[in-house]
Amino acid sequence: MRQNDSAIDATEAIGRVAVGPTAWRDHIPRERAMLVTLNERCASVGGDVNAHLSALPNSLV
Repeated sequence: MRQNDSAIDATEAIGRVAVGPTAWRDHIPRERAMLVTLNERCASVGGDVNAHLSALPNSLV
């Protein structure tokens, strides 16, 4: 194996992640929709968005 082969493999793996079905950009609309819903709920009850954000899983905050 040449020294460049591992760098090429890593680049290809990153490319697959970027265009794969679980690409990070595929999750943005879902999380944005959750935050919009959260903001609407907070506004409807007069709550503080930051207080409600603390209840979200760490992966979303």
